[in-house]
Amino acid sequence: MMRRTVLPLLLALAAGPAAAAVSPTTAATAGPVNPCGYHPRQNLKLRTEPAGPGRGVVTPRDTLYVVGERGDWYQVRVANQSETGLQPNTLGWVAKKNITPATCMNLS
Repeated sequence: MMRRTVLPLLLALAAGPAAAAVSPTTAATAGPVNPCGYHPRQNLKLRTEPAGPGRGVVTPRDTLYVVGERGDWYQVRVANQSETGLQPNTLGWVAKKNITPATCMNLS
C-alpha cells in the first residue's frame, strides 16, 4: 500500500513545487499506475476538480502522469507544454475511461 502512495508523490515532487501541492490523501490510488504516463483518447477538458469546470484542453499527443484518484477520476499532471497552451506541470482531473496507458520503451 505504501508504494501506491509514495510513487505518485515522488513523481509530483520531481515535477517541481507546483505539482507537489497534492495532498497525501488525494495521491493514494487504488491500483497500479503506469510509470510511463497516459495519453488522452481524444481531446479532453482538463478539469479543476472531478466533473468540475474546465481548466484547458489536453490532446492525445500530451503525456499525463497520475498523481491522485477519486472515484472514476484521476488527478493528473501535464508532462509537457500542450499544443493547446497548457504549461508543463499543470494539475487537473480527467475521467479514467478517457485515457490510455503510454507505452514504456526500453532502448537498451
